[in-house]
Amino acid sequence: MGEVYEHGPLLKKWFVNNTAILDHESQDLAASLMLWKIDDDRVWPVSPHYRIISVPYKEFRELVFMLPDFTELPILWTSWCSLDRPVKFIVRCIDDNDTIFIDTSGFHYARYRAACRFKKVMV
Repeated sequence: MGEVYEHGPLLKKWFVNNTAILDHESQDLAASLMLWKIDDDRVWPVSPHYRIISVPYKEFRELVFMLPDFTELPILWTSWCSLDRPVKFIVRCIDDNDTIFIDTSGFHYARYRAACRFKKVMV
């Protein structure tokens, strides 16, 4: 049995300003919602074989809002390296199960990220 996810548009090195971050968090919204475009309902399937890396909210937040170099996020960096640095993978927040999709596109850091959501369980 496996989980199937889908992701929204891939955003390349897109940053969120601090005011927007604080406003978003004050509404107690999932961090990944910031990456969904209000007027964009396009989604792409995520292959069920992509690995899932779980991180605490602090690191998840950095990935969603700033997309820093992986070496700045010790838990993500360790997990990613232990999986042989997959090019495409899902990051799940251990605090609220929020998810995003990361695509490194041939580099050793994230170039693209997208909001990602659970779609269904494969039997």
